[in-house]
Amino acid sequence: MRLQRARLRLAEAQGIIPAGSSDRYQTPGGLQRTTKVRDLTFKVAEPEVQYDPEEAEARLWRQPVTWLKRNVDLFVPMTAFLGRVIVDIITDEEERHRRKRAQELLEIISGLGPAVIKAGQALSSRPDLLPSEYLEELQKLQDRLPPYPNEQAFQVVESELGVAFDQVFELLEENPIAAASIGQVYKAKLRSTGETVAVKVQRPRCEEIISVDLYVLRWYAGLINRILSVLKRDIDVIAVIDDFGELIYREIDYTAEAANAQRFVELYGGLEDICAPRVYTELSTRKVLTLEWVDGVRLVDQRQLQSYRADPTKLIDRLVQCSLRQMLENGFFHADPHAVSLLRQSHWRIVYLYRVDDGVYDLVLLLTLRVFPCRAVKPITHSCSFPFLFNPSTKFQGNLLCTPEGKLCYLDFGMMSYVESNQRYGIIEAVIHLVNRDFNSLASLYQRMGFIPGDVDTQPIITALEDALPEVLNASVGELNIKNVINKLGDVMYKFPFALPPYYIAIIRCLGVLEGLALQVNPNSRIINDAYPYIASRLLTDSSPELQAALHKLIFKAGRPRWERLEQLLEVAGSTSDYDVTLAMDQLLDYILSEQGTEFRRIFAAELVDAVDQLGADTTSYLLKNWRTLSLGQAPPRLVPALAGFGVGGGMQGDAGLTGDLFASAGVAGMSIFFRVFWFQRVGRR
Repeated sequence: MRLQRARLRLAEAQGIIPAGSSDRYQTPGGLQRTTKVRDLTFKVAEPEVQYDPEEAEARLWRQPVTWLKRNVDLFVPMTAFLGRVIVDIITDEEERHRRKRAQELLEIISGLGPAVIKAGQALSSRPDLLPSEYLEELQKLQDRLPPYPNEQAFQVVESELGVAFDQVFELLEENPIAAASIGQVYKAKLRSTGETVAVKVQRPRCEEIISVDLYVLRWYAGLINRILSVLKRDIDVIAVIDDFGELIYREIDYTAEAANAQRFVELYGGLEDICAPRVYTELSTRKVLTLEWVDGVRLVDQRQLQSYRADPTKLIDRLVQCSLRQMLENGFFHADPHAVSLLRQSHWRIVYLYRVDDGVYDLVLLLTLRVFPCRAVKPITHSCSFPFLFNPSTKFQGNLLCTPEGKLCYLDFGMMSYVESNQRYGIIEAVIHLVNRDFNSLASLYQRMGFIPGDVDTQPIITALEDALPEVLNASVGELNIKNVINKLGDVMYKFPFALPPYYIAIIRCLGVLEGLALQVNPNSRIINDAYPYIASRLLTDSSPELQAALHKLIFKAGRPRWERLEQLLEVAGSTSDYDVTLAMDQLLDYILSEQGTEFRRIFAAELVDAVDQLGADTTSYLLKNWRTLSLGQAPPRLVPALAGFGVGGGMQGDAGLTGDLFASAGVAGMSIFFRVFWFQRVGRR
């Protein structure tokens, strides 16, 4: 009892269970109650200036010159595109032309600036809005722009910090080490302490330009809503734009990103081989973010990883396990963990740019000596053009590093998300329903979680799930592919009135990025296979009613226990680093002895009686057949079959024959598995 209480106190100190709550995890009988799910008071940091579509509409409506030109830029290509789609629908050619139209949309969005590109990236994770062909094409969008002049960046720093750039920082590299649509990053040294830092500076007028784009996109969203209503598609595109507006306003506020980075370090910085850079809050504002410089290499850079003696496969596994803990334990997770390294050569390219506005450029032509993996787009409007020397090896950076010490370092905390505790349980329940092929329960869960309106008949959805998923789910766990599962689910979500909440979209994006990265490192990698031990461990050690019910659904079918699944869970869970076999056994025994375990005990007692009866019959039959050999004192030709079923004699695996098959399906065999694993792991490892 005291040992259990001490363990709970330690769990409190480690943050596994909420502080001061160990008493409610302890029953009068001393059985342990614990869960890793935590409700955080701090969730995702909110920006100082929040997205307000009504305020933006009132303000920009009085500035027609500001948005009319941009409206034309968007209207011409988008109207032409929508016209082609409508013609396809009228002529019943939409499905045949879908891939072609998706490629056209990718080409259009690529040339419409950073806000529209980010909107396209957000749409690439919305299977409830777009068919799979569009999702696949939009996933090719890259958020990248050439750097803007250093003088403009230094002016932003001086305006934000109140001192000249050179008075605070000393540049260690003249050019930015990374550049994207929102800002660019410099490597510098603090003059006061000599510490090396990364200084992230926002593009000039970034918020103003994005607000205009959102205003125009929202107007077009209203038009698309009316078209969709004619096509009998109940989708609120304005709400989609508003969700995206909230997301991008968080991303362009570096104060919010700094708060997210600090919270990430508090929650996950103590995990083994996980780290994140320290934030210099005194040198950070809404438009400038100063972080500790972290040396390291990208996870896809095999040669450099070898110099660190780091195993890429282990790094990916660590990334997957850490991401699962972020999503399913604390709920606060990094929604965009990628390690882009498109080019490793150091050759310079000549890039021609058209200036759209001060400090904002559209990429229009690429002249390269080698193939450059970036789509060239046609200019829509321009006032001048000029050649720009650009080194891709310092531009396309991801946000994951392997440090020289072999640690996994997270960078860039602009895209964070939060999953509420009931939603975390729902995700694990969904996994169990998929494993069980229980599509009735899966549809009911989606309805309970608000993905489907409560008044919608779920039977057609159940039928669609039954038709779409078995093909991909019939693969072994080691061959299951996240992309295939999401695509099949997405086909169903597109056909029926699903409305996916932002956290679920962030999870889809995160899992897709993780699997893509894992496949870059190891083409045979399957993150479902990597995640399965963690799910098994949670089911066996978490005493929450939600996961206890999920475990019951996984193990029982038609009221009968499936012992092979229990054995598989026990074996697989043991491969996770934080699996506590003692806690798992306590939870299982607690369940067996509880009210919920009444039916289990009844079934086990009945099977035990049947097994003992069969044991007596088999033993008698065996003695009658071998009485002469036994009377002469000779060794019998084989072990008693019934005893072999218990693992007596020649180890746990003997020639059990018919009775062995009987025991494999009986409760005795199940409990023998239970106690085998229990005693081996709890006693044998001492």
